[in-house]
Amino acid sequence: QPVRADGRHGAVHLAGRRGDRQDPNLGTGPGSLTEYGSTSPAAMIDLPQTYLEPILLKNAAARGAKVRFDTELLSLTQDEDGVTAVLRDRVRGEEYTVRARYLIGADGGRSSVAEQLGLPIDGQMGKAGSMNITFTADLSRYVAHRPSVLYWVIQP
Repeated sequence: QPVRADGRHGAVHLAGRRGDRQDPNLGTGPGSLTEYGSTSPAAMIDLPQTYLEPILLKNAAARGAKVRFDTELLSLTQDEDGVTAVLRDRVRGEEYTVRARYLIGADGGRSSVAEQLGLPIDGQMGKAGSMNITFTADLSRYVAHRPSVLYWVIQP
């Protein structure tokens, strides 16, 4: 996940890899880095979602955010003061309404938030299937000579 971190909240920055050391094949070539750099004063880093989510969760909770999992957004309504969301707890099956200043739509490429707001998602969806699996193994003998942010294992 390409993300940005500013100097005050360096946890994400310390956990990630700077954009100038990324593999240009991942959309981070010189042209992309210039584009990323023009959108924020913070340095661009690359951090896997499995590392990013706990950092975001910890920092959001420390600032009073209420984070919900196993929850489905049924509808949202925006006004000048914030957002009203109707949610369903998928474990209990209960529906309830939440009022907040902000709603963060971190719900992926089939985002119900983007759909309900009428935000377009460019590109063709569902072109190929993939699965992300996180595991720990010493692969240094295979990859030490070619450091990278991401390695693919295809049909092992």
